[in-house]
Amino acid sequence: MKRVAIFIAAVALLAACGTKEQKTIIISPTPLDSGDIIADTIIYSVLIRNFEPSDTWTSQRLQYVKPDTLINRIFESVYKGINTAYDYYTNKPLTLDEIKKIEATEGFSRDLIQELQFKEIWFTAKDATWFHKEVLSVNMGYGIFNQDGSQRGLKPVFRIRFAPKHPLPTAE
Repeated sequence: MKRVAIFIAAVALLAACGTKEQKTIIISPTPLDSGDIIADTIIYSVLIRNFEPSDTWTSQRLQYVKPDTLINRIFESVYKGINTAYDYYTNKPLTLDEIKKIEATEGFSRDLIQELQFKEIWFTAKDATWFHKEVLSVNMGYGIFNQDGSQRGLKPVFRIRFAPKHPLPTAE
């Protein structure tokens, strides 16, 4: 319950940024010792491509996103052995041959990957002068379409997990 209250307070602080007295929220590269965990695990999805040209709101939100660069870097990090890909359903590591098989699957294309699902830990300073997010994993999803071209849903590609880079502060 206390974490929910802290999160609501952080949202209220962000909303207050539009008032006369401007405050700067710093996305900190590292959590400070004086910080608290406000979400020890949060999972959310982020759209990175817009396949609906009439959706101008989404087009505007994504105008500076470079999905091809991001997706290609993730795949290359797996092929180079920098990151390990995990099966979305079993959580077992995938071999490079399995990744190649995914890429050869009919209906799959890196260009169809439109959503990332992040699993993160969120930290904030007690005085709300900084906010830090640490990514624990990222899943990629690509669209599955009906014969008429309408999207039926998303299919997961694989998960990349990251080791926490910082010791986690203790929430009070």
